[in-house]
Amino acid sequence: MNYYLDENVIPQFRQGNPTAFREVFDAFYRSLFYFTFKFTRSQPEAEEICLNSCPNFCLP
Repeated sequence: MNYYLDENVIPQFRQGNPTAFREVFDAFYRSLFYFTFKFTRSQPEAEEICLNSCPNFCLP
C-alpha cells in the first residue's frame, strides 16, 4: 500500500500533532513490520519492535 504524505505532515508531526502522527504511522508501519518480521520470524516480536521504534521518529 502506497501512501502520499503531504509536505506539511512531517513538520506537523514533529510539532506533536496527533493527526499527523497517525498519518506517518499509517504510512510506514506496514513496511516496517514486514521488514522487521523478515528478521525475527515472530509476529509479536516484530510488532513490539515497530511500536517501540515509533517514538524515535520524532528525533531530529
